[in-house]
Amino acid sequence: MHRFERYTHEQIYVIKPKKLGYDALRVTGEHKVYAIRAEWVNKHRSRDGLRLRHEPAWIPAQELQEGDYLAVAYDGTLQHEEIVLRVSDYIGIETLYEDTELPVAVTAHSAYATQNGKLQKVAIDGTGDFLGKAPLPLNNELLVDEDLCYLFGRYLGDGCIVHRTKTDIPAGIKIVFNTSELPDAERIAAIIEDKLGVPASIKLSSTERWYDVWVNSMPVGEFFKSLFGHYSYRKRIPTALMRLPDHLTRALLRGLFQADGYISGSYIGMLLSNRELATQVHQLLLRLGYFFSIKENTHKLGKHPAYRLTAVASEAGDLFADFFNTDVLLKPHSAKIYLEYGGLRWIRINDISVEDYEGVVLDLEVEEDHSFVSAGVVVSNCYVIPSPHDSREGIMRTLTEMTEIMSRGGGVGINLSTLR
Repeated sequence: MHRFERYTHEQIYVIKPKKLGYDALRVTGEHKVYAIRAEWVNKHRSRDGLRLRHEPAWIPAQELQEGDYLAVAYDGTLQHEEIVLRVSDYIGIETLYEDTELPVAVTAHSAYATQNGKLQKVAIDGTGDFLGKAPLPLNNELLVDEDLCYLFGRYLGDGCIVHRTKTDIPAGIKIVFNTSELPDAERIAAIIEDKLGVPASIKLSSTERWYDVWVNSMPVGEFFKSLFGHYSYRKRIPTALMRLPDHLTRALLRGLFQADGYISGSYIGMLLSNRELATQVHQLLLRLGYFFSIKENTHKLGKHPAYRLTAVASEAGDLFADFFNTDVLLKPHSAKIYLEYGGLRWIRINDISVEDYEGVVLDLEVEEDHSFVSAGVVVSNCYVIPSPHDSREGIMRTLTEMTEIMSRGGGVGINLSTLR
């Protein structure tokens, strides 16, 4: 990949396709985008199937119109190798304990050492013996599988860090379940004991309205706080879990939807008081091929902004059964919000605006595909070289840039006839 940039003062086009979240495509007018014109698409697709009057084409941004379709894509780089999370990497700074040769992870509150794959709080006496809470060691290496991803999803939705009274010292974690979810609570408790190696207890609340799964372990609390953040409005999905294979991503989302999701008629959705987490969930759903809308939906008395993700059954029908064990009846000829053509999905442009811009514009050139993804859509390599100054130096500089870019199959936005 090659990166080019130039300084400019011109109008840029801000293009917002449907269902692609908060990112907008911002390009100069000459930059080409892979698109299907609205007038190329037949009117009765649900009855006749998709029929195009013209193949998709690279169209300059300044010629696009609202209602045209853009090719949707995403960064498909996934982690296919076995993923192992080391708890000690997240809960502290690795160093040597005092005057010993013992490697430990030091946090603001404790020091932890690893013995035989177990992480335990330690203090060292003069003989080097372990003291402290050795009876409840924590597995230091966690293999990321479907069970662990499901646990993480339930925690992101309905879990929290438990702190020691009147302190910010983590004492463990708690995950809440309603009274009809006792089997789910028992499953989560079993996963915790199997994966983390520490006990989890299930307790009915004093009001008898919900169950709490408790894990009383300081390193578990520190690990979850470091990995996911804390408080509902500060949680996020760590980078290590944003590039999982599809089956693990589904397990993570299954846990999150079962915690914070809902079904309403023919709609499936989720409400989160956290823009970053909502955006991450939206990105993961797009990666799996599901087009959810995402909008702010804050209650007038809400302390923090809330964000709602929704999709209709025709777009995500299989998630009803996968996430909620519920079948949904699709209407005959249910229309989808996107087109499927040429192995790609195409989404309508919802809005196009123009604004003045002064600054640096970039182009990332990919040698084989001659295209890249920006704001979720496919755009061309085309790097528009500014008009050359009427001088030998300006002409030679322009020729040098044109030769370099065109040798890799890229476009340059000007013609040789502009050089005298």
